[in-house]
Amino acid sequence: MLSFLVNTLYCELKARFLFAMPRVVPDQRATFENDELFRKLSRESEVRYTGYRDRPIDERQLRFHSDCREGHADLAFVCTGTNLQLNFSPNAWSERPEDRIPTSEFVNFDVEPGKVHLKSQFILNGVCVMWRGWVDLIRLDGVGCLEFDQERAMVEDAILREQLEENNRRVQEFEERRRQRLQEQERQAASEAEVVEALLCISEHPSSTTYDHS
Repeated sequence: MLSFLVNTLYCELKARFLFAMPRVVPDQRATFENDELFRKLSRESEVRYTGYRDRPIDERQLRFHSDCREGHADLAFVCTGTNLQLNFSPNAWSERPEDRIPTSEFVNFDVEPGKVHLKSQFILNGVCVMWRGWVDLIRLDGVGCLEFDQERAMVEDAILREQLEENNRRVQEFEERRRQRLQEQERQAASEAEVVEALLCISEHPSSTTYDHS
């Protein structure tokens, strides 16, 4: 019975907390400024297009151009080998397709001839960041870096606080239900023990039977 109770509580806890994991760390700016990976990627360094590596260079050039027009591309920081699947849309956090259409702020072929200037917002290792850089349309390499995305970090911090408050509330509710169920289990066990004790007493002290020999 106790094993069943534990399994029931575990399944309930798993179901209620499965989607409650936060997307960002508590102190994003400190992580961005002190983490070694972010320190390296925050400095301008060489980047390369990594899509379709098995295809000829002229086909890769066309595909990169097409990818950027569609609002995405695979780019890697050469210094660390960090490969990123970037999305170039003004509202990367929206689930609506109309909000994910790239604009000139995020994909711009007109700043410099032969280059495309790119911008992408995303969460990396629990920190809101912004990728900025440019890529040569012929060589498929360029320069890029990560910046701390203060505006989005504030939004995610607010979401994180709400998640933590909700998680705490759920934990308290779960603990209260667990306490109530354990108390009920203890009461049931005590009641069963009383019944067993009464039966043992009856079996150990049976009633005397009187026979009439007249």
